[in-house]
Amino acid sequence: MKKLFVLLTISLLAVKTQAQSKVTTENKIVVYYPFEGIKSTNEVALLDNEIKQLINVVDSKTEYKAGKTNGQLRVWVSYPSNPREGDELFTAVLLKKLLIKKGYVPQQPRQTSALATSN
Repeated sequence: MKKLFVLLTISLLAVKTQAQSKVTTENKIVVYYPFEGIKSTNEVALLDNEIKQLINVVDSKTEYKAGKTNGQLRVWVSYPSNPREGDELFTAVLLKKLLIKKGYVPQQPRQTSALATSN
């Protein structure tokens, strides 16, 4: 009986240790996407709300000056560093398609990597 108790305790500790070692790591990037064709502040607000609904998007901000027709999207994206097969992930193509759909003229995007974080 005592051996069974020791064996059960060791098994539980092994399972706990294994569960703790399965920490997921996320990559974070910021995508800067300049575009042209801004007509109104309301349009920009609607665009920003739609961007926030895209997959893996954590936050977004549209930067532009009043009276100008050009601006820049700043989009924060977080996704698993080891995605599983079949997972949908964010790409700048999604932004380009959205900008074109809304009647804007997308320019060349750029992205910067942030540090990977563990959960």
